[in-house]
Amino acid sequence: MERVLDNTEFEDYDTSVVMSFYKKMKDFRRVFPVNAPYLERNGIEVIIALDEPTECEELIEFIKGYPNINWRVIVNRNDHEWRNPSKAWNVGIRHATKKFILIVDPECEFLTDIVQHLKDAAEMYKNYFYVGKVAFVDYAYKASPHSAETQSFSKIGSILTRKTDIEKVSGYTEAFNIWGGEDDNLHAKLKKIGIRKADVATALLLHREEKTDGTDIRAHKILALPTNLINKAITPDEQDFIDPNWGRDFKEVCFDYLKINQD
Repeated sequence: MERVLDNTEFEDYDTSVVMSFYKKMKDFRRVFPVNAPYLERNGIEVIIALDEPTECEELIEFIKGYPNINWRVIVNRNDHEWRNPSKAWNVGIRHATKKFILIVDPECEFLTDIVQHLKDAAEMYKNYFYVGKVAFVDYAYKASPHSAETQSFSKIGSILTRKTDIEKVSGYTEAFNIWGGEDDNLHAKLKKIGIRKADVATALLLHREEKTDGTDIRAHKILALPTNLINKAITPDEQDFIDPNWGRDFKEVCFDYLKINQD
């Protein structure tokens, strides 16, 4: 595994790491010990938009074991079936206090220091959003960041963008209510306002899950998407850019490092 770079390289990372969290405690417990050192840095906050209430107490108890990380947890007290994460991501973005937003799934393991690699790109190229690479793998899968296998990783990994840019397009389009399409739609909206995409090949994630055929499953799901959502993903309509209520689906902050630090 890649070593964490010297944290003094950026005196202030000024980054909000946002996770949409729906019944992911088992996966989160398995991958987070790997990720934690990358997030114990000056200027990083980790915002979890917990999109249902049943794991709230367990999550808070777990994150207390990482006191060097700046945590904010916003919980949706409405228990519901799984839904597209767009609304939860937007809640997290709304509550973010930093210059940069980094979207990461809670079941993703950092194969490389994606925070550093994406931030390096952001410091070098100003008018872009920055996207890493991901492999959908099971828990037995092992990889080196320097192996040839990483060339086949999908270019749909973590995204880092300035908060001001994502605010200009009203965040993720919340009309996506089933799996798929929301990432492409966000990319298209950002490009529409002149923010170009930069692929960062060294920012590598492993999306851990029990299945061994995650890539194939997602390919079939994409083909099964309704035509209207496929079109919206590729070509956002005017309403996708104008939503005064984006990120307001729930708002209860149940854990907040900002208040703890004030006490």
